[in-house]
Amino acid sequence: AYLSAAKGEKAGGFNTARNPDLQGSFNPETNTTIELGLKSEWFDRRLRLNGAIYTIDWKDIQGAAPQRGPGVVPTDANVTENRGGAESTGIEIELGYVFNENFSATLAAAYNDPKYKDATFLASSVFCDGVRCTNGSIVNDVGNNNINGNTLERQSKQSASLLLTYEDQIGSDFNLYANADFNYQSKQFLEALNLGNTGDRFLTNAKIGIANDHWDVSLWAKNLFDEKYISNSFVIFFANSYVAGLGEGQQYGLTVKYRL
Repeated sequence: AYLSAAKGEKAGGFNTARNPDLQGSFNPETNTTIELGLKSEWFDRRLRLNGAIYTIDWKDIQGAAPQRGPGVVPTDANVTENRGGAESTGIEIELGYVFNENFSATLAAAYNDPKYKDATFLASSVFCDGVRCTNGSIVNDVGNNNINGNTLERQSKQSASLLLTYEDQIGSDFNLYANADFNYQSKQFLEALNLGNTGDRFLTNAKIGIANDHWDVSLWAKNLFDEKYISNSFVIFFANSYVAGLGEGQQYGLTVKYRL
């Protein structure tokens, strides 16, 4: 069992802003993390149980924001501003079991709830949907929108994975191995207003192969069921739009290795 505490800092900096008196610089971002965990093995090391609970406290979170002030136009580059604070409490669990000399399984799961607190999001009116913020109709009319309680962007609340592994000996020289992993990840919001999200994803990968001291030949598949999902995305503030990157589709391959 262990208990750890850590504090980190992300340096502040300067912006190339049209109005440096308003947005010329931004402060450091800090966080404090406290974690209590357990790493253990049971039943003659056939069962592995690891777990951790943690809490994270952020202050002065840095984030992209549109420029504001006299002379600003919609196509001006974003700047960095301090949005405020956030906190997250989470739990992670890993459970592994060796059933026999051939078959084993590992299950891992995590839950965390990262939310903004005492935070505002600087957004131009073109980035509003008429409900979440209504600060005018002029493109560079900018308002501070309360995002307290919103989920931090690019963070999944739930995730889980299951790994199944099989190994066996073939004759006196070769080993047969096979594994399959199933991976779930819940949606991630794309911006602090929580207007758009990636959606959930469930990916399956598999591999089967034979190997000895020198040769290793394997047939594998990634994204076995050809899941369509958004792997990443970013926001174009002035155009009120998202640029989304699709995740890799179904792939098959054959890998041959020779060890000298």
